[in-house]
Amino acid sequence: MRRLIPTLAASVASTVLLTAGLAAPAAFANAPVTTYNSLIPGTGDPYVQDQTFGGAGVTEFGNEVNLSHAGLLSHAVVAMHNWGAATSVPITLTVYNPAASLSSAESSGPGSVIGSVTQTFNFPANNTDGSPSLTNIDFGSSLASAGIVVPKTVVFGISYNPFGPGASVNVALSTSTSGTSYEGIPASSNITAGSDVYPGTVFVNISPAFGDGGWQVDTGTCSNPEPGIFEATNVWCGTGSSGPTAGPNGPPYAYVGPGNPDIPAMQFTTSISQDQCKNGGWQSLTDANGTAFKNQGDCVSYVATGGRNSAAG
Repeated sequence: MRRLIPTLAASVASTVLLTAGLAAPAAFANAPVTTYNSLIPGTGDPYVQDQTFGGAGVTEFGNEVNLSHAGLLSHAVVAMHNWGAATSVPITLTVYNPAASLSSAESSGPGSVIGSVTQTFNFPANNTDGSPSLTNIDFGSSLASAGIVVPKTVVFGISYNPFGPGASVNVALSTSTSGTSYEGIPASSNITAGSDVYPGTVFVNISPAFGDGGWQVDTGTCSNPEPGIFEATNVWCGTGSSGPTAGPNGPPYAYVGPGNPDIPAMQFTTSISQDQCKNGGWQSLTDANGTAFKNQGDCVSYVATGGRNSAAG
């Protein structure tokens, strides 16, 4: 984990590989809705922490989340930092069914794979002051033909080779719950859509060649993930160097506890079907702007027009 300095960069992506999930039902129109969001809005670089892959031998990193509703996955955006020279990295997004319980997820990982996509993303070099560049990568071009239909609760994993061109690329972190930050400042959750199923827990896979020592040192946690298995692990065991969470271990500052960066900065967008609008379903749905539907007809109109007719509110 590193403390960061604000910066900004654009993203570029090209598709290299696609693994299809379930076939997309014809009932789905192109009516996108943001069903999970932990990206932090604003200009510059709002992320003060990130999770290194190369520094800790991490090969896959993710979380279990509740989406606001099931649907056809159309976009998946991840905020990422590059601390080194400009590079291109093949990155895979895998979506899993959840395990039957947290204890099962901690010992054996998530459930079955729903689908996965892989794209190569270009990352600009770090800034002249040594701070990282920020790139919001979007798997949308691959997902457009993948046909991955997701349930309301999913586990996702971001994976790439931590020892190759991606050694300098990290996943930015957001905060899952309100609390007191490592600086002693009250902090709010960065999740604006959906929810975190198990706050204080993430999913991680450590390379057997690297071992889990690097992960423990980097996160400052009491967790002990088994190398070679993408599994749930507790991360609210770290300590900060100041404020009420100060402790002998000092930095890093992420994963201290509630109010501190502890989850991947991620956004999912799904498309809804007309059937999901019926039987009162419209009452729990929104359009892509987060506006609630006025009634069932309003929701159906949104889907039938591919999202052109926004919710009336």
